Amino acid sequence: CATSLQLVVEETIMYTVEFEHDTFEIQVLDDHGYEDDLRVEIESDHVFISQFNSVLNEEMSIRITPQMWDEMLSAVNSPEGAYIKR
Repeated sequence: CATSLQLVVEETIMYTVEFEHDTFEIQVLDDHGYEDDLRVEIESDHVFISQFNSVLNEEMSIRITPQMWDEMLSAVNSPEGAYIKR
């Protein structure tokens, strides 16, 4: 009779959430230390997503609208396909 031994490995996730005046800031850390931190700053009229690029030695950023941010969050949990929400 063979006995199976299951190892349970807990995954560690690390992130911070801060509120400053009219800005909501999220910082996501690479749990394995391979990539630089990802920073998301949410303001009333724009969302900035940035990460330090160690190859170019500079911060890389994109700016999107809050609506685009909401759509991205919806898309993350959607199955494959094309969507129009009204």
